[in-house]
Amino acid sequence: MVSKKLSTMLGKLIEANVKTITATAIASTFIDGFRENHNALADYGIHMIRRLVESGLGPYEIAFSQVMPTAIAMVPNQSQVVSETQIPSTHC
Repeated sequence: MVSKKLSTMLGKLIEANVKTITATAIASTFIDGFRENHNALADYGIHMIRRLVESGLGPYEIAFSQVMPTAIAMVPNQSQVVSETQIPSTHC
């Protein structure tokens, strides 16, 4: 039950973020100015969300049927990369 509650909360946060990205052109330009992490990956995500909206998906569908499943599918791969990364020993 806890995992469902937490995933629903995360989905709602993603949905709120999608809504800010899909705001009208004037508002999105204003909102984009306040976004942190201006980099290629963030720009790709914003572009992807706007394209999904153009295809007819709403914020709820984007959050719960596109972004969440993709993020969840990436967790095992990312944890494997982290676990395989060698941490330098601090022991003498």
